[in-house]
Amino acid sequence: MTRRRATSQVSGNATRYGLAPFVVFLLVTLGSGVLWAAPRVDVVPANLSTLIERAAKSPSRFAVDVPHVASPSTAGEWTSSGDRRTWTYSAQIPGAVSMSFHATEAVLPASATLAVTAAGTTYVYTSKDAHGGELWSRIGRSDSLTFELDVAAEDVDRVRLDIASLQAGYRGLGAGVPNHPRYDELRKQALSTMTATASCAENWTCHVTAENAGPGKATVGLIISNVGQCTGVLLNDVPGDGTPYVLTARHCENGSADGGSPDAALNVTVYWNVISACGDPLGSFYDAGTVIQWGADTVVEQQDAWLIRLRQMPFFDAYYAGWDATGGTFVGGYTPHHASGTSRQFVGWYGQAAYFTVPAISLGVQYDSTFWGTVNEIGAGGPGASGAGLFDPTGRLVGTLVRGLESADGTGVCPATPPPTPSQSTATAFSTAFSGVFDSLADPGTSTGTATMQSVLDPDATGTLVREGQKSPITVTLSQYTESFPTGTYAHLTWSASPWANTCTASGGETGDSWAGTVLTTGTKDVTSLDGGDVTYTITCTDGERTGTASATLHWTLSPPSVSLTQDSPAVYGVPFGLRWVSNVRPCTVAGGTA
Repeated sequence: MTRRRATSQVSGNATRYGLAPFVVFLLVTLGSGVLWAAPRVDVVPANLSTLIERAAKSPSRFAVDVPHVASPSTAGEWTSSGDRRTWTYSAQIPGAVSMSFHATEAVLPASATLAVTAAGTTYVYTSKDAHGGELWSRIGRSDSLTFELDVAAEDVDRVRLDIASLQAGYRGLGAGVPNHPRYDELRKQALSTMTATASCAENWTCHVTAENAGPGKATVGLIISNVGQCTGVLLNDVPGDGTPYVLTARHCENGSADGGSPDAALNVTVYWNVISACGDPLGSFYDAGTVIQWGADTVVEQQDAWLIRLRQMPFFDAYYAGWDATGGTFVGGYTPHHASGTSRQFVGWYGQAAYFTVPAISLGVQYDSTFWGTVNEIGAGGPGASGAGLFDPTGRLVGTLVRGLESADGTGVCPATPPPTPSQSTATAFSTAFSGVFDSLADPGTSTGTATMQSVLDPDATGTLVREGQKSPITVTLSQYTESFPTGTYAHLTWSASPWANTCTASGGETGDSWAGTVLTTGTKDVTSLDGGDVTYTITCTDGERTGTASATLHWTLSPPSVSLTQDSPAVYGVPFGLRWVSNVRPCTVAGGTA
C-alpha cells in the first residue's frame, strides 16, 4: 500500500476572526512502540460566540457559516490499495453542536463513494447527490466531520470536491442535542422575565386521523443553506398536474421577513416524512435514513410567504395539500410542523381564528401583513415551525405560520387553561393568511414581479379559490428522440415510473415489434420499424388507484430495400437443412426450391 499526503489548508477568510489555524496530529501507540499515525484533524478557527450573537436574532437559524477551503488536492491524505485510491480528511470546529459542509464544485465519478462520518453516523454520497455541480451535505451531530473518498485509480483525476465552507450548529436539533452555551445565555437574557416550562411538544402520529393524514404527508422539513431550518407544505395546483410547489415563510430565505435572498431556494434541502411512532421520543433530521432531495427555484414572494418549485419531483409518495383562498372564517384547525428540526409535531388550535391586518411600520417590514391569529389548545410550536401550514378542519391550507410566542425553554408557549378567545392581542401564533397573499402585488420588496400565488397555482385563470388536495400523481418518463431512424435499425426506449407504481403496460408500436404488453416499472426495450412513418410508443403505469402515462413518437425513414439469405449448415442430398433470411421491408414472398 502506498501513501501520499496533501498539504492541509485553512481558508484565509477563516482567520478573519483573529484566531490562527492549527492542526492536530495523533500518534497511536501500543505499549512503548508507535504503530501508525492517525489522520490529522484541521481545527478550524471560528469565534462561535460572536457569530451566534448575530445569527440568533432569527428564530429559523440554527447554525453559522464558517469559510473553510479544503479539497482532495490540498488537504488530507491519499492512500492506494490495488486499483483503488482513498482520500481521508477530518475537520473540527470546537464547540459546534452539529456540522455540515458545502462544496461549490463537486464531481464524483461513477466509481466514487464519499462517506462522511459524524459521531459514529455515516452519510454516503455518490454522483447522483451532486446537483448543479454543488453538494450541500446532511447535518451531522458532532463538532467534527471525517471524510473518506474511495475511487477507482483511473478516475482519481476526475474527482472534484472543493469544500468552501463548514456550517457549525449552535441550536440543538432533536431530543438529546444540547445548545451551544452562548445561545442558551442569549435566550435566557431575552426571556429573563419568563419561567422555564416543560416542553409541550406533541407527536404528530399520536393525532393522525383520516381527515388530517394527507396534510401531514404534505408537510416537509426544510434546511436552507445548512444554517436555517423551517417547515413547508407541498401544494396542489388547479390543473392537478403534480408540479412540486412548496409554500413556506419568506423569512426562511435569510432570517429577514423582507426576504432579499430569493436565490436561497437553490440551496434548499427537503426532508420527507420525518415521523416518530406514537409513544416514541421525537426523532431528528440527523437520521441518515431520512429521504431528502435538493434544489428549488423561487416562484412567488409576497408578504412573509415564499412559494418555491422543487427542481425534481418528490422522492416520496407525498400528498399535495388543498387550499382555501376565500378568507372565510373557521373554528379549530391544526398545524403539522418540524420545530427544532424534530420529527413531525402537532398543534391543535382553539376557537374561531382571528383575521386582521398589521401595518408595515408595526412590524418593521415593507408591507402590511394579513394574519390569522390562533391560540394553541394542544401542543406548541417553536423555532423551525415557520412556514408550516395552518389548516382548517376540512384539511385545506388557509395560512402559513410565520410568528409565535416563545417560552423560556425555547419552544412555543404551552396551552393556557382555559385557552383565551383568539384575537390580535391573545394570539400565540400568527400565520400569513393565504387569502391575503393569493392575488396580491402590494409588496414593494418582492423579487418575483407580477407573479402571484393565483397566477402560478391557477395558470389557466379559472378563478378557482378553493382547491382540494390529492395524492401524489404517478409520473412516467420515456425516452424522447428528435432524430429519425432508418427502418430495420433499432432505437432504445427507456422508461421509469414513480416508485409507488406497481404495474406498467406498453401499448402502441408496430405489429410484430414485441413492444406491447406488460412490462416492469423501469426498463429498456429495443424497437424497430419495417413500414416507416411516425410510430407512437406508450407506457401506462398504475398503483390500482392512480395512473400515469408517457408517450414517444419516433419517425422512421424508409431504407433502401435489402434482404439476406443464409443456410444453417452445408446441404447434403436428401437431408433437410435450414435457411434464414432478414429483410428491412415487408411482406416477403418465397420462390424457387424443388417440388
